[in-house]
Amino acid sequence: MKISRTQVEAVLRSYRGRPQEPDGRKGTTFSSALLEESELLDTLRRRAGDAPAVRDETVARLRELVARNEYTVTADEIADLLLRRLIADSLE
Repeated sequence: MKISRTQVEAVLRSYRGRPQEPDGRKGTTFSSALLEESELLDTLRRRAGDAPAVRDETVARLRELVARNEYTVTADEIADLLLRRLIADSLE
């Protein structure tokens, strides 16, 4: 599930100024924790976005293995990766 910055800000607005949360904390403390988590998520998204789409070293290593006919993948490994990709795509 993806949560947008707008959604996080809407939650923060709804909790600001609340007299007290169920666990006894004031609304602003809870809001501060949500804001910190939101900022952390933003940082992680930026770092993930900065990662290269293609890992050149990995591609080069795999090409060498294929060229030497030393790269093998089992049917189970292929099925596992296909299912993982299917699940990841459904979450987007």
